[in-house]
Amino acid sequence: MRRKNKIVKIFMLEGNKAIIRWPQKSDLKDILKVLREWYREREANGDKKKRRNPKDKNWWLSRVISPQKTKAVTLVLELDGKAMGIVDIKKNTYPASHTALLSIIFVAKKYRHKGLGKVLLQTAVSEARKVLKVKLIILEADADNTRAIRLYRNCGFQKTGIIKGARLFCGKYVGRLTMVKYFSK
Repeated sequence: MRRKNKIVKIFMLEGNKAIIRWPQKSDLKDILKVLREWYREREANGDKKKRRNPKDKNWWLSRVISPQKTKAVTLVLELDGKAMGIVDIKKNTYPASHTALLSIIFVAKKYRHKGLGKVLLQTAVSEARKVLKVKLIILEADADNTRAIRLYRNCGFQKTGIIKGARLFCGKYVGRLTMVKYFSK
């Protein structure tokens, strides 16, 4: 499934080369740093949800970098020779094997508001469609996460519903928005 050293997209950002590619073992340190930033942001916003410890290198190595039995498209955004963003789309199992789930997309804070999240997500969606051969991609987001929802809409995802009070956040229950991107035949 993994395509070692495969570059999916190269483009220019403010005069510098940006690369979206499949991850390599050498990306582990950068990916862990980006994911720790993501954890800190979530915690600073009051998120107490238990997540895998980003210091658990073996888990991240097996999940994100190493070839795996589960089918997924995991891409990194490389800027200045370092992995500064990550996206992961996992194929679901039977009887939903025609679908995939967007599990994470994150761009390091210093590279935000430059359209990189959109390019990263669009590239991952295109790659997932080809590699995983899925008919739709599903995601969930906090209903009040307007920045993420705007990104998803701009990438062609459609709102399918809201689960009210689905998650405890900062001492109150918040809704979860479900979205889907359908692929035409």
